[in-house]
Amino acid sequence: MEQTLQDLADLVLSALPTALLAGLLAVLLNVILFRPLAATLAQREAATKGTIEQARLAIQRAEEKVAEYERLLRSARSEILREQEAERQALRREQADLLATARERTQAQVEEAKRQIRSEAEAARESLLEQAESLAAVVAEAAARGVRL
Repeated sequence: MEQTLQDLADLVLSALPTALLAGLLAVLLNVILFRPLAATLAQREAATKGTIEQARLAIQRAEEKVAEYERLLRSARSEILREQEAERQALRREQADLLATARERTQAQVEEAKRQIRSEAEAARESLLEQAESLAAVVAEAAARGVRL
């Protein structure tokens, strides 16, 4: 058993420099490689998260602008429709006014034509009465003379 313990002590003693070198290597790797690598990865992660957050905010602002533009577009369209409807109503009123004016003119022309026709009819009646009286006088005179017509 003593031999086994001696072999074990020799083995530990011969492995001690390797263990010290491995520990020193682990410390050096940690200081030289792993800490800077971890810091770089942390910076990259922070930058990525920051970029993602910036992109999310930019998308949100863009969506807000799109919503605002759509609202303005709907407002402009409704304003255009209101203006078109007002223009249509103004045109209808103007058309109704023109139609009323035309009706009044036509009615006035009809009344004037009726007055003229009545006047011409009265003149024709008077003329016919005069002619009838003159024919009656001619017929009466001829009858008095005994002339046959």
